Amino acid sequence: KASCQHLEKGNPVTRTLVARELDGEAAGFPLVAQATRQHRQHEGKRSETVELITSRSKADLPLAQWLEANIQHWGIESGLHARLDASRHDDTYRLRRRKAVRIHGMFNR
Repeated sequence: KASCQHLEKGNPVTRTLVARELDGEAAGFPLVAQATRQHRQHEGKRSETVELITSRSKADLPLAQWLEANIQHWGIESGLHARLDASRHDDTYRLRRRKAVRIHGMFNR
């Protein structure tokens, strides 16, 4: 478990990551080495939980490094990506079937 506090747009945010090792067969997603659940708490806003996967092992990507990489990712994301997410509603999809993530990715790429 890794946790950190930082500022986003001047507001305090707490992020907590909990990870576990996983293989592609169990996940139904090729090349997966680990998965994590991230809890993000904004002061004055509703908490948010997201799940992330990576092909890097725990030895290659320790939890603290993964947390920092996730924070940096959102800091450099372009405005174009945000518009694409909004127009396709990527951030609100709730895929429930085992192969749905792979199929969704194929159609959207």
